Amino acid sequence: MTINIGVIGVGLIGRFHALTLSHEIEDARLIGVVDSNAKVAERVASETHTVAYNDYVKLLENKDLDAVVVAVPTAFKPEIIKAAMDSGKHVFVEKPLALDLKNADEIVDLSKKRKVWVQVGYQRRFDPMYRKIKEYMNEGEIGDLIYIMSVTRDPPLPNPGVNVEISGGIFLDTSSHDYDTIRWLANTEAKTVMAQGSRVTGQGDYDVTTTTIALSNNAMAYVDACRFSAYGYDTRVEVLGTKGSILVVPVNSSRSNDVVLVKKQDKYEWFIERFQEAYKEELRAFIDSVKNDKRPLVTAEDGRAALEIALAAKLSMQSRKAVDLPLG
Repeated sequence: MTINIGVIGVGLIGRFHALTLSHEIEDARLIGVVDSNAKVAERVASETHTVAYNDYVKLLENKDLDAVVVAVPTAFKPEIIKAAMDSGKHVFVEKPLALDLKNADEIVDLSKKRKVWVQVGYQRRFDPMYRKIKEYMNEGEIGDLIYIMSVTRDPPLPNPGVNVEISGGIFLDTSSHDYDTIRWLANTEAKTVMAQGSRVTGQGDYDVTTTTIALSNNAMAYVDACRFSAYGYDTRVEVLGTKGSILVVPVNSSRSNDVVLVKKQDKYEWFIERFQEAYKEELRAFIDSVKNDKRPLVTAEDGRAALEIALAAKLSMQSRKAVDLPLG
């Protein structure tokens, strides 16, 4: 059985997904790409040997379509996701799920009503290193969880300026990856969130943020995010338990006691390079979910939970106080 799929939004990550679906996933057939920029849509359609649209409604009217990938700016996602589900299509959506819990709840409810799957693009769950951490934790190798630290550092943005009203800002757009990773690894929910941040570059959003999270199992978590990592893209995670710890060693680091100066990474310039195989695996998993009517590894409910932590972090920044979950 082949799953007919379309990609809505073919900018940086959407184009990568379109190429993956077109060239690397046997059970998927890319039957259309959509972008508000007609030239972009036509270029990606040419690369993937499919049809270009400049209106997602036209794609959804295709009776052969089974599912869509939604990779548009977050402010525009809910309308498209709901329209896709109303037309009976399964949805893979890039993170975050939405800008607010009202839309997230509506998406969760509608997916159940229409009996379609929604998978949210938190690709770290599909990365071999992160999966190994999960495996060690499930096997009890480090005992009971005490603490998780998760770090995401992006290189400077190619175009100065961040439209927070469209993207949701650093907590939703960047740190939600870490929030999802923490929930998944710890197998528990956040209880209290406290966030801090600073503006350094004047690009319209916080450039450096930290989030401290008290988890429901009494463990603690810490998230470090930065948007102007001069040495390249960087992700790190460390998990501490009662019997030991697990550390994903960052690129160009040392296991010795030496001080390491990093000015330029040898390996990763940007997130697609670091997680390209994980991005492919999450799409394979989505196609498998649609094909075999199987619950996705990252559900709409998971997307909502990560969003709630991100919104709590934003509230904490504004109030300069800890915020309890669930949000009222």
